[in-house]
Amino acid sequence: MRCCVPGCGQRSKKGISFHRFPLRDQNRSQLWIDQIHAYLEKHNCEHERLKKNTKSVLCSNHFLNSDYVITVSCRILKDSAYPSVFSCDPRKKKIYKLRSKTLASRLRYILPKMEIVELECTKNISYIQDSVLEEVIKEARIEESMIKKSTVEEPIVEITLESFLENLNKNKFTGCLSLIEEVLKLQEKIAVLEKLLFELKSCNRSVICENDHCYASTPRSLQRKLHFSQAKVIMMKEQKRNIIKKFRRSTMKVLQLQNLMKSMEKKDR
Repeated sequence: MRCCVPGCGQRSKKGISFHRFPLRDQNRSQLWIDQIHAYLEKHNCEHERLKKNTKSVLCSNHFLNSDYVITVSCRILKDSAYPSVFSCDPRKKKIYKLRSKTLASRLRYILPKMEIVELECTKNISYIQDSVLEEVIKEARIEESMIKKSTVEEPIVEITLESFLENLNKNKFTGCLSLIEEVLKLQEKIAVLEKLLFELKSCNRSVICENDHCYASTPRSLQRKLHFSQAKVIMMKEQKRNIIKKFRRSTMKVLQLQNLMKSMEKKDR
């Protein structure tokens, strides 16, 4: 936000407020414009210097303290207020900071020409020295990397291949054997459960009551045990299927690894 009064250009700052032109009240808005035009005429400036639009604002420096109604939280501009303080000069030119200029153009105003030439020469010499040093360092790094690749990387690759082949030869069937053992254990458990189910189904209620000496094992509790064992058998069968699938996948992996080993051995020969 910036004040539109020519020569002022006040930006937002602590303690300064901005006010837009009262566009709804045409008479009041025209009074504000007339005050600015009178200020421009006083300094022999044209009215076109005022570049006004719907978003143009005036800062509080152009109003008197009596133009405000002071409250606890803020101060409000009165409806009858108009700009009457113009302490700035619309004819003054903008002063550009030296930061926008380059180093060489700034030095021309301070140092003589001979010193500037000497500075530029020293800069060029330091730049050349830096470039030469960078090239030497790059060449040294390239030579070191070539030495490392030729002396270190090749034996490491050979060692890793040999260790990989040894591990394959040692452990190619360990996963398959563990899966086979799990399948056999599950088959034994399923056989025991199926035998128990057959015995429970073949027994009548009268036989169970005659041979039963425990009051807790009633026909209802035995029926619950039967349902539980049936559910357990179904679960064990599902586990068996999953383990068989894993066994097939592992056998396929072993075959692929064996083919890879054969192809690598052929390449080595």
